[in-house]
Formats: sequence, C-alpha cells, structure tokens
Amino acid sequence: MPPEFEAKLVKRGSETLRVGTEAESSSLLAELESLPFVVAAVATRERRRSAPPPFITSKLQQQARFSR
Repeated sequence: MPPEFEAKLVKRGSETLRVGTEAESSSLLAELESLPFVVAAVATRERRRSAPPPFITSKLQQQARFSR
C-alpha cells in the first residue's frame, strides 16, 4: 500500500475546476470516487531555513523572568 500524501485537484483533463456550491462539490466528489487517481506531476523544492538569531544579554534576561 503506497504512503498517504496531500494532493490538490485543480484540473480535470484540460478544464480548470471551480466549485461554487455544495451541490457542485457533492456531484464532483461522487464522480471522483468512481474514477482511478493518476498523479500527473510531483513538485518538490528545497526550503531554506535560517537559524534563529542568538540570545543577546537583554533577551536572555527577559526570557528568564517568571511571571508571578
């Protein structure tokens, strides 16, 4: 069994999907449940995260205070 992943459905064939009402969403959901899912593309990208700045004396003192 393949692992679960999050996906977004944005197109059906060449048609961009727009769901406006609950009735449209229920009919689309009923239609999709009977069809096989095919992954057309996988987008991966690197995320750069910088380290938090180091504690300076005043920030360290503020963090050490306890509220009473």
